[in-house]
Amino acid sequence: MRPSLWVSALVVLCVGCGSGKPVPGGSGGGAASTGGGSGTGGSSGTGGSSGTGGSSGTGGSTGTGGGTTSTGGGSGTGGSSGSGGGAASTGGGSGTGGSSGTGGSGGTGGSSGTGGSSGTGGSGGAGAQVVRFVAIGDTGEGNQGQIDVGNAIAAWCNDPTHPCDFVVMLGDNIYDEGVSGPNDPQWGPKFEVPYANVNLPFWAVLGNHDYGGGGSGTDKSRGLNEIAYATKPGQTKFNMPATHYRFTQGHAEFFATDTNEVYMRGLSPFNFGFDDTQQRATMNGWIAASTATWKIALGHHPYRSNGPHGNAGNYEGVPSLGNRVKSFFDDVLCGKVDVSLSGHDHSLQWLTPQCNGTELIVSGAGAKTSTLPARDNNATHFQATQTGFFYITLVGRTFTGSFVSASGTVLHTRSFTK
Repeated sequence: MRPSLWVSALVVLCVGCGSGKPVPGGSGGGAASTGGGSGTGGSSGTGGSSGTGGSSGTGGSTGTGGGTTSTGGGSGTGGSSGSGGGAASTGGGSGTGGSSGTGGSGGTGGSSGTGGSSGTGGSGGAGAQVVRFVAIGDTGEGNQGQIDVGNAIAAWCNDPTHPCDFVVMLGDNIYDEGVSGPNDPQWGPKFEVPYANVNLPFWAVLGNHDYGGGGSGTDKSRGLNEIAYATKPGQTKFNMPATHYRFTQGHAEFFATDTNEVYMRGLSPFNFGFDDTQQRATMNGWIAASTATWKIALGHHPYRSNGPHGNAGNYEGVPSLGNRVKSFFDDVLCGKVDVSLSGHDHSLQWLTPQCNGTELIVSGAGAKTSTLPARDNNATHFQATQTGFFYITLVGRTFTGSFVSASGTVLHTRSFTK
């Protein structure tokens, strides 16, 4: 997302849900996720690669629950303060020991409606359940940066020491203002070509650029064109059942939010027809009903960020801008999901401050980078202005995340246990 568009107070995030594997809650039909899973190889190892991490800095991890171990250097200020015995993440790698199978996407069910996500996924096998995936944001430039990150994801996930089940896209999937429909020629250079070698399902949310208006996110109907592409005959990689939805994979449930809808509603009376009332009620119900070990929120706008957009409620350095996004996090997500994955700022960040216990991570460097002015002075476990992606493994009750550069270098790894 571009700072100049924010100054105009025009921003976008995914809305509603689409058809496919998850259960929808907004515009566009819905579908029940069937998981799919990570093979049967009884993967319960916690080892994985032992890279040395590349970045310098002071990093350090802040532990919660069972403690954490952070490696690979970090920027920011947080020194290690984990309590209790920690998860043993080492080096830069985040592989899951001997986990076999490459898993798959979560099913293909196309049921509509707004009910709870069905299906339990097939992750695990003997021993601890395992889910492994990549998170990328702000990708759709069709530039060399996007191609490089796409190739890095393909190489990473094809390596048996750190396989992947799927990819999540955190909005701004197609710059500068989304697509005109499922057959828009931009789909080729801005999605199909960069990820041609990534043979995995992609689960996407909407960003402000996906909602048009020159990137301001004001065209409510334009975001629905990406849902139409998700259901295009013969297209099986891109999944977006609705503007907001949920899906399950193994012992994790994912809640795909439409933060652009939330942001635009907060601009009342200039909200361009956006209303997040239904999304708030639906998400609250879904999260409260979830019995998954891991609950992970996906969305475009961050709660906290050291990038140019900054913290919700002070976006672009404008007091109160993004207040409704902040209240959405405070009322719906904070303390109710374990992790929030966002984009919007074009950098890689793992924030030290939490949101009532919810870990805050920004992965918005899928094609290009911006600066880290740190206007709101958020401490971080790690931050960098390098193109790349975030790789997550969920092994039982342990979360391990690694930032990986477009060259395939592990920049930082941190683990925590519930």
